[in-house]
Amino acid sequence: MGIRSWFRGAAPAVEAAPKRQRVEPKLSGLPPRRQYLGAAPPRLLADLPAGAAAAPNRDIRQALPVLRARSRWLAQNDGFSKGFLRMLRRNVVGPQGFTLQMRVKDERDPKKQDEAANDRIEAAWGEWSRKGVCEATGRLSFTMLHQQLVTGLARDGEYLLRKLRGARWNRFGFALQVLDPSLLDENLTVGGGAASATAYGYRMPAGHMIRMGVELDGFQRPVAYHLRTNLPGDDVYRAAERMYVRVPAADIIHCFLSDWPDQARGVPWFDAAVRRLAMLDGYSESELVAARVSADKMGFYKYAQGADPDDVPADLRDQAGLVQQSEAGSWELLPPGIDVTTFDPQHPNQAFKDFVAAQLRGAAACVGVSYNSFANDAAGMNYSALRSTELEDRDEWETLQGNEIDGFLLPLFEDWLKAALISDALGGLPPGKFWKFHAPAFIGRGWDWVDPQNEVAAAKEAIALGIDSRTSIVARRGGDFSAKVADLKREQIEMEGLPVMQPSAPAPPRPAEPVTPAT
Repeated sequence: MGIRSWFRGAAPAVEAAPKRQRVEPKLSGLPPRRQYLGAAPPRLLADLPAGAAAAPNRDIRQALPVLRARSRWLAQNDGFSKGFLRMLRRNVVGPQGFTLQMRVKDERDPKKQDEAANDRIEAAWGEWSRKGVCEATGRLSFTMLHQQLVTGLARDGEYLLRKLRGARWNRFGFALQVLDPSLLDENLTVGGGAASATAYGYRMPAGHMIRMGVELDGFQRPVAYHLRTNLPGDDVYRAAERMYVRVPAADIIHCFLSDWPDQARGVPWFDAAVRRLAMLDGYSESELVAARVSADKMGFYKYAQGADPDDVPADLRDQAGLVQQSEAGSWELLPPGIDVTTFDPQHPNQAFKDFVAAQLRGAAACVGVSYNSFANDAAGMNYSALRSTELEDRDEWETLQGNEIDGFLLPLFEDWLKAALISDALGGLPPGKFWKFHAPAFIGRGWDWVDPQNEVAAAKEAIALGIDSRTSIVARRGGDFSAKVADLKREQIEMEGLPVMQPSAPAPPRPAEPVTPAT
């Protein structure tokens, strides 16, 4: 038999040698070794997903409209959520907003700064930031606009702006228009490919795709934004217009906190606290009503035991109800045959406070602040604990400030500077030296020291040791060291010729009164 015939035919059976199998010792009641317990299939975790993890963008697309609507409901109706949003505005943006500090170097001496250019750009930025200049509606200053954006970042999970260019807006040729994130249709998702087209006939280049209204290239970089022409449910009537308008990504600012590598849209920060806060709001309302009922001390009329209904006056019996308004400290004489049963609910119950605090701790952890700040509750905390939570909250605010600087302010300043140079709004600074003048630094608001005496002493020692600088210390408090030096110089000039004010000497101690011995 040839070798080919041998392969075509049945191969002779070859008995394989038995393999030695390692027998694992069985330990009754114990899970296998080297296994993630979170992936084990116990009965108590049956409600958790057991399959492969879904794509984050799919989960966001399905949940975002409902999450955003419920988050906006909390922002309108829940006191704790509304308080958090206000706290966010106060601590991330603050009353004065972010301060621009230019650091343009002198071309003749790079060790020095071009103070004239710095002052000119900072003054122009301050002019542009005024109310009626920087924003399309004319109702907001830049600080007010930024506070609104930070509120939307937490409430809606993202914020959206459109850059407006041209002399019609201001002498800088640059303004901003705040857009509602709902203009980005979550259901407008189209796969890539040369033959793909959107709902209104736009044909995308090869390799592009649209995810929840955001057009992306092959590297997941935004290329354009497909905006609705009007908000869903808006009562403005529009005719003879297409459903979407495509705006290039160069004209859009889209900011959100990203948790996934290819995430295309932001998620409201109350996502994991919506159920907790909404149900807590309903529970608190029920307890409030029950407490009011309890305070009213309601009662019910009934026939006394063994009473004859005929003994009750006919007019009361015909009314079939004895409803009386309670009056403090008064009792009435009842008709014959009528008795009273009191209704005395005890609300709120003793566990109400601890239960509410436990739910608010979970909600505070979801949005990233301490329970004391979120619930406005500092009862039972000593100074050290309050100082520790205050510093942790400040770390969170500074992190969010850094995100705003990197994701919003620095890219915005670059576009503003280009427009201002082209429109000759910077007092003759040449547009050809853009990269020389593009040297901004934004400083967020700071906070006063928690323990001023000890922290000032520590800062003084750090400066003496050379491990810290006056510039960084002033910046941590939200100030500009150069402006601080200018203020000190101005004060010295204004105080020249004035008598030096010496601190008043402390009053001498009052002599102790003689003690009269007891008789």
